[in-house]
Amino acid sequence: MSAYTTGETRQKYWQEQFPWEQVWSVFGSAVAHHSVNPEDPASPVVSRKPVYMDWSHWQSSVARRSTLSVHVKPPPELLVFDLDLREQPSLPCAGTHPPKDICRRCWDTVVQPAAAVLEAVVPVFAGDDAAASTPGSLQLPQLRRREPLFVFSGGNGLHVWYAFDGPVHWLDRQRLMAVIEATAKGALPALLTPPTPGLVPVFDDGPTTGKNHLVKLPWSLHNRTGRVAMPLPSAAAYPDDVTWDDAWMVWNHWI
Repeated sequence: MSAYTTGETRQKYWQEQFPWEQVWSVFGSAVAHHSVNPEDPASPVVSRKPVYMDWSHWQSSVARRSTLSVHVKPPPELLVFDLDLREQPSLPCAGTHPPKDICRRCWDTVVQPAAAVLEAVVPVFAGDDAAASTPGSLQLPQLRRREPLFVFSGGNGLHVWYAFDGPVHWLDRQRLMAVIEATAKGALPALLTPPTPGLVPVFDDGPTTGKNHLVKLPWSLHNRTGRVAMPLPSAAAYPDDVTWDDAWMVWNHWI
């Protein structure tokens, strides 16, 4: 997929390709700012030639003083997990290519086991029957969609989105993150035995548990690479292999 690296190409992307209506239908319920009209959210953004958009601000490619704040918070029924390959303690190709780049081998080695950890843990604690079968007091609302949405960050990582029928409270987010980290380390083998010996996926817990953490929206542009944060058919899909049509099919199915 193409990278949008100039102000002109980025502006054209936001004007012609970014799915404003669909993104707002899923992620825009928390928008609360006088300069953003939910009926026409693109207008104040496109003129700024934005680099990327997230839940805290739209960053302009001109200067920080041109930043357009939207002061929004993630809808509480959505939960996102962030996996950054640069923050992993060990990569199979470490030192063989620039640290800002990712290769297929690193992606396959880290991303697929990390996604397996999430898929083994999150559904176990969701729904009315979870309390009787899971340890502790952690109980999440029913999953609205059984399958998560995998989104390439546009840079070096993967975002995994889960949608629930009700809000996921901050304390439960913290408890869930602790269970996921323990499972990744093999401390809870009843949930999952780590699929790759010696590999312990490390998640950035800020997007999951932090109340004011920046979270990039799907279909946004990555600020460094200019690549699209596009949906993937699965965690096994290498971003360079996914076409625009593939991404749209995944997105339309998930929303």
